[in-house]
Amino acid sequence: MSRILRMLWDNEQGAEFVEWILVAAVIVAMASGALGLLGDQVDATINGVGSRLQEPLE
Repeated sequence: MSRILRMLWDNEQGAEFVEWILVAAVIVAMASGALGLLGDQVDATINGVGSRLQEPLE
């Protein structure tokens, strides 16, 4: 695996590809962390909306 990455890094287009993979990995890590921190709040909001949708219209 490291040999493949080194080959890609030496190639101009391969280096750009590796950089984009690293950017995507950072974005995924940040989104995962944010979801972990805000997960309970998002869950409560979704449950609140769901319960409001189940209430009959008056």
